[in-house]
Amino acid sequence: FQHLAAMAQDAKLRKRGTEGAKTEAECQEDQGGLKIGRFRINLGRLPELLLLFVIAGMVAQIAMVSLDMSRQMAVISGLGVAVQLQRMGNWLRDWVAYKN
Repeated sequence: FQHLAAMAQDAKLRKRGTEGAKTEAECQEDQGGLKIGRFRINLGRLPELLLLFVIAGMVAQIAMVSLDMSRQMAVISGLGVAVQLQRMGNWLRDWVAYKN
């Protein structure tokens, strides 16, 4: 929860435009990453990505079993649900940062 609180505080500072917010370079240095050539892969977001794929798979499986959907439609539906959950989580994180 401390990581989420720090992210919310950073978002709050960026929205208000106050000084003391970390620059983009400092944020990239703080987060773990893997550099391959000129590309930098941010490993800090990997758990969130894996969680979204797990949620998409669960929704697809439930849709195939309960709603008798084809696999193609169930996968598309699962990915749609996962994207909407991610958007809601981002909105909620920004809303909490704004209220604090």
